[in-house]
This record gives sequence, C-alpha cells and structure tokens, in this order.
Amino acid sequence: PQPQPAYHAEPTSNSSSSICADVVIIPQIDRPEAVSDIDGILSVPGVDAAFVRPQALAAELAPILPPLRTIEPHRSLGIVGGSEEPVSRVLRSSHRHSVPLGIDSVDGSSSGIHARVHQGFQLVTVASDIDALASAAADQLRMARAV
Repeated sequence: PQPQPAYHAEPTSNSSSSICADVVIIPQIDRPEAVSDIDGILSVPGVDAAFVRPQALAAELAPILPPLRTIEPHRSLGIVGGSEEPVSRVLRSSHRHSVPLGIDSVDGSSSGIHARVHQGFQLVTVASDIDALASAAADQLRMARAV
C-alpha cells in the first residue's frame, strides 16, 4: 500500500461531531430478534432510517413459512400471504418513532413500488442485488451465444 500524504489525524473531540453529521445510520431489520426489539432499535438517538429485509426474515423463519416468491405484493407486506405480522410490526414502529422505513419492491415493477409506498414505506428499492446480477449474467450469456 502507498502512503496517503494528505492524511492527518484529528483529535477525536473535533471530528466526532462532523462524523455524526456526515454518516447516515440505517439499521437493517433482517432477524426475528430485531423485529422483537424494533422499538428499542428505532428509539436509539441518531438512527436516520431503517430498512426491513423480508427476504432475510423469511429465510430465518423458513421452516414455518411458505416460499417468498409465492407472495403477491399488493396482498402482503412481504413475509407470507397470511402472516404479515413481522413486517407490519416494523412498519407500525417506524411510524410511531417517525423513522423512515425502507423495503424491497419485491419485483421492481412500478406496481410493486406503488404497493410498497401505499403500504407506508418511505424508501423502496427498485432492484435487489441478486436480481441485478442475474439480469446482467443473462445479458452476458445472450451476447456470448450470439457470437
């Protein structure tokens, strides 16, 4: 590694306030334990927003829940068709604490995004990393086969 000539240390007392002003704190709610303690998490001073991960929650709860892909976004908040409680609980808590809450759009479609906003989410992703990677890989494969 090359030395960084522009680097200089600042006393912690001078830098901590600027660090806090420049850093956005967005905890991911992706474990059942986080759902259980959601009010505690969202009441921590400095939390700017939160992001609930229904896919990760579904994976944690997989032995008792049906597959995530069977969910219709306009009918569910993202866990399972008949068991919306974990995500609903996080959403209600975010409203109580006035903390913006984000979530995946499920399928990236405008109707999926609209459904999430209608449900009360303020931050909605338009694509997941796995969907973006799969799409890019499929494009690369199509180009390779065309050669």
